[in-house]
Amino acid sequence: MSAEERPEALTPDFYLFSIPSMKITVFNGSIHAKRGNTQLMVDAFAAGAGEAGAQVEMVFLAKKNIRPCTACMSCWTRTPGACPVKDDMEELLPKFIGSDIVVMATPIYVDNVTAILKLFIDRLVPLIDPHMETDENSEVCHRKRFDHYPELVVISSCAFPGLAQFQIINAYFKRVAYHMHARVIAEIYRDAAMMLKLWEKTPMKPFVDNYKTLLAVAGREIVKTRALSEQTVRQISQPFVPQEIYIDEVNKYWDRRIAKAEIRGHDTPLSIS
Repeated sequence: MSAEERPEALTPDFYLFSIPSMKITVFNGSIHAKRGNTQLMVDAFAAGAGEAGAQVEMVFLAKKNIRPCTACMSCWTRTPGACPVKDDMEELLPKFIGSDIVVMATPIYVDNVTAILKLFIDRLVPLIDPHMETDENSEVCHRKRFDHYPELVVISSCAFPGLAQFQIINAYFKRVAYHMHARVIAEIYRDAAMMLKLWEKTPMKPFVDNYKTLLAVAGREIVKTRALSEQTVRQISQPFVPQEIYIDEVNKYWDRRIAKAEIRGHDTPLSIS
């Protein structure tokens, strides 16, 4: 939609366009877009969801022009529901609010979501009303701007072993969901995720294929029940290998990469400013 075509103030009717019985939109916050471990997980999940009858759309945030929120508050005052910043959020806001389920996909960067996913989430502010109210637990939140908000699924990968790596985003997305009048219906966390790519062309590939199969099962369950079974949660959370073996394999990988790197005449590693 061009700037000329966009209404001065977007109304709920603008966002709630005709959608199929279940519309799932994946917002992938990985800088690697289609090439990363996170997308490997998303592809398998989406395949299962598609088999169950959902329409799945992929949005690679790394390929979008999303500028930071300027906190001008115009989306709450001058043009309610519409951000004055001219960038790709004009097309992404309707995708978000028009979905039944939104998948937030991100690798762990410094214990949190990626910068581009955080930018995207910050820019969702036009979708809520500035007025405050208290909920049944006396907690303060913003009022709804729309009658419908999508439910959330979180898919995340981390190179470090251990599910403790996801503590921060676990809490973060629960708060995001609360303030967006939504709920997190599933979390799929893959620690030791470097094995997903490293094993694809090794005798360990069947382990990766089995994990993809489990992710497809998760996708089907989300479409059918909007939840993951206890069995699926347990299976997709199982470690690939003992932590000590994983650490050893990862360190060998980095030794190989460092040995192949071009030093370009420097006897010591280049400093990063």
